[in-house]
Amino acid sequence: MKSFQNRNFNRRLMYSWPAVAVIFLVAVFLGQAAVRSYITASRTRSAYLEVKKDREELTAERADLEKKLDYLSTSYGLERELRRKFGLVKPGERLVVMVDRPQETLPEEKNNFYSLLSEVGDFFIRIFKTGQ
Repeated sequence: MKSFQNRNFNRRLMYSWPAVAVIFLVAVFLGQAAVRSYITASRTRSAYLEVKKDREELTAERADLEKKLDYLSTSYGLERELRRKFGLVKPGERLVVMVDRPQETLPEEKNNFYSLLSEVGDFFIRIFKTGQ
């Protein structure tokens, strides 16, 4: 009988309002911690993906720069790049610069709908001006 009475006391203690409130508060705090950790994990994941993308871009840029460095390390590549950037010529060579004529700009064709509206508007403006 004593064990039954102890169970009843434990049950009353567990289902009492203060105990339920404490359990509810613990559940709320654990829920908040879970939500915060989820938000932190999602931010960390997006930051990781961004850094990974940047690293891939930098790796590609490094490969391009290494190709350009290999090209410039040859005498042919160096000479060609100097000619392109600075216009250098060898002794006895002449530099010819060809300039194109400027292109004549043709007037833009008006949209048919726009021209129709402007003509209708001009018609009404002329009607109202002659009435004055």
